[in-house]
Amino acid sequence: MRLFILMALSISIFYGEVIDAIAIDVNGEPITTLDIRAVEGKFNLSKKMAIEMLIQNRLEKSELNRLNIEVSDEEIDAKIGEIASSKGMDIERFKAVVAKSGFSYQKYREEVALAIKREKFIIEKIVPLIVKPTEDDLKLYYQTHKGNFENLAPMTQISVIAYSSRSSSKLREAISNPMRVIDGVVRKNLLIGASDVPPNIFQTIQSTPEGQFTKPINTGRGFIAYFVKSKSKQSGGSNFDIVKSQVEMRWFQEQKGKVMKDYIDKLRGSADIRVIRVP
Repeated sequence: MRLFILMALSISIFYGEVIDAIAIDVNGEPITTLDIRAVEGKFNLSKKMAIEMLIQNRLEKSELNRLNIEVSDEEIDAKIGEIASSKGMDIERFKAVVAKSGFSYQKYREEVALAIKREKFIIEKIVPLIVKPTEDDLKLYYQTHKGNFENLAPMTQISVIAYSSRSSSKLREAISNPMRVIDGVVRKNLLIGASDVPPNIFQTIQSTPEGQFTKPINTGRGFIAYFVKSKSKQSGGSNFDIVKSQVEMRWFQEQKGKVMKDYIDKLRGSADIRVIRVP
C-alpha cells in the first residue's frame, strides 16, 4: 500500500514545472514548500506526515537513479497503451485527455517511465528478499485474519494458454490476433494452481473472466499474458484449503510492504537529508 501511494503521488502531483522554495534536500532530490502543501491537501495529511511521505518518495527516486534501471520506449508505449485500454480509449483519445488535464504528454511519459522503474525495482530488489512462507506460516496468518476470507470461493485450477515474449509490442499483436503465429511469441497450454505461479499473478488470472486475456505482465525478463480457457472450483476440504491461494496472496502483499519499508528505512540511515528552511 505504501508503494502504491508513492506511485500515485508521483503520477498525480509531480507534472508541474512550478518552482517553489526548496525546503528539504534528499540526496540531491529537492522537496519544495509547494510539494508539501500539495500533499497535505491531496491526501488530507498533517504537515509532518506529508513531509515523511515526500522524504520516502525522494529516497526511492534516488535509489532508482543509483541502480540505473533502464526503461525502453517500447515498454513506456506498452504501459500507456495498457492504461488507455483499461479506460476504453485508443492512444490518440488518451493523449487528448492528458492534454486537457493541463499536463504535457512528454511529462506524462516520464512519469510512466518512473512507474515502470519502480515495478522493475520491486521485481529485482524487493521480491527476492521475501522468504517463501511455510504451510504453518499461512495457517497462522489465516487464523489471525480469518474474517478477511469468510466470503471467498476461489478457483483451484485454471486452464490457460500462456503467451510470452521479450517484446511487449509482439505480445500485444498476439493478443489482438490469438490464432496467428507471431514470430517471437511463445504459446503454452498450462493448468495452473495457486502454487504454480506467484500469488499476485494467480490472483490476476483468477479474476480474469473465461475467454479473455489477462493484461500483459512485466516479469522483469520479458512480458507474459494468459488466455483463460476454463476454471474449476474446489469442492470439499477445510476452509483453509479452499482459500489458501488468497491467504498466500494477502500474506505476500503484506510482506512486500514490510520488506519495502525496511529497505527504505536502511536507505534513510545513510541518506544525506538536509533541511534548508523550516517548511
